[in-house]
Amino acid sequence: MTRFTLFFINLLLFATFSLQAQNLEEDNNIIFMKANVLFDTDRYDEAVRLYNRIIKDDPSFSRAIFMRGKAKFALGAFKGTKSDILDYIDQRGVNADVIELMANTELKLKNERSSLSYIQLLTKLNPYEGKYFAKAGDLLFKEGDKNRACEFWIQSAKLGDSEGAKNASLKCAYDHSIHLPSKPTTQSQNQIPSQSPAKTNETFEVEHPDVLERDTVSIDAEPEIIDVSVKTTSPHIDMNASQDIIIDEELTLTINSGLGDRQVDQLPNILMLSDQSGKVVLDLCVDDSGKVASAELNSKLSTIFRSSLSSLAIRKAKQLIFMPSLIERQCGLLIFSIDTKA
Repeated sequence: MTRFTLFFINLLLFATFSLQAQNLEEDNNIIFMKANVLFDTDRYDEAVRLYNRIIKDDPSFSRAIFMRGKAKFALGAFKGTKSDILDYIDQRGVNADVIELMANTELKLKNERSSLSYIQLLTKLNPYEGKYFAKAGDLLFKEGDKNRACEFWIQSAKLGDSEGAKNASLKCAYDHSIHLPSKPTTQSQNQIPSQSPAKTNETFEVEHPDVLERDTVSIDAEPEIIDVSVKTTSPHIDMNASQDIIIDEELTLTINSGLGDRQVDQLPNILMLSDQSGKVVLDLCVDDSGKVASAELNSKLSTIFRSSLSSLAIRKAKQLIFMPSLIERQCGLLIFSIDTKA
């Protein structure tokens, strides 16, 4: 065999392997896009299977590793999430999204001190994101450090986070409202002259506690002062309220632990097939419009841990629509009770 023939064979083999590698990379990118669509539609178990396929073909496909970690988190597989995050960090390093996922994962794994460290790092990376300061305050308060907790809550309130503002008000006596000047006393009718006096412009200074400079506001003084102050109270939440929704002979939904008094307005079609009786429990939060703001698996209270059922439960929970409420964010439990013996 001549040298030319050997060179031609080697060139042909190289071209073949290069083409196969290119096709494999293109296939993985297409699979990755499909997996992301499944993830975005809350079909986490199916997404994980596609991410597994990609990573098996290409262990350096870091985006698939990170997304698989997010899908595992949604399914309650927190140890698997942590493993994927660490693999991703080994390949690509850290960023804000990775740190936030790790902070939430450590919190689910009851590693609160580690979670706090990650969240405090997030407050430095994103100093204008109020939710991170609110979370840091929650963990510090749980540790018994009220002074530092109040510092973080007050900062979150200044950044516009409602949960942080609520805790700062209730637990730190922090008043985020604008303090208006005291009202002048009104004159009795027998003190009013026969001719009405001309209106005078009086200047009052209104000082906001978070603003360094004073704003000067001119108003027209009237003989009669109208009291427009409104006393508001927080809407009552009945923590003991519970409601059951019978879907079929084998499935019942139970809503309680803070959401039991919130009526469901629209219910999606739900069909859950299982050969095992038990419960899939979700931590559910609803906003004031009635839309589900978040739905996460509660692995501590659940008794069935099939990823397909967990993924389906989360997907259907996010399709629930509750009645509107004055409560900005209301949270509780949504329990899928499956009875195969019914």
